[in-house]
Amino acid sequence: MTVNSDPVFGRHEAGLPASQDVLERMLQDPVVVKVAATMNGASLSTLELLEFGATKQEIRYCYLNGVIEFDPQALASTPSPEAVEQLVKNYYDFWSNRKFRLTELGLYILECMGQCGAETRRSSTRTSIGC
Repeated sequence: MTVNSDPVFGRHEAGLPASQDVLERMLQDPVVVKVAATMNGASLSTLELLEFGATKQEIRYCYLNGVIEFDPQALASTPSPEAVEQLVKNYYDFWSNRKFRLTELGLYILECMGQCGAETRRSSTRTSIGC
């Protein structure tokens, strides 16, 4: 599946999008659902996301659409100047080891997926993915 990595829903800096339509479309987007389910509330590096089957395009797509963000707690420990210099020299390691976490929007999507999944199991019929 080819993923257009441009922001479809618009980058949301904080909180949930104002439009219910945008939320419903995001809940039905297989890339958003895949990445949110893979992360399941944990902070994962780019390499870990790739190991779990996400592509670079899917990671970028979710980042640009405000579903995931860089984990500031993972960046809290400031490396030594020598380590920073080495990271800058090795661009691949710098970006591949950065940790991502779900944003408020990503956590909401994950919560809705859980609620909808439980509801689907109870009723055995799926009426709507929106929560």
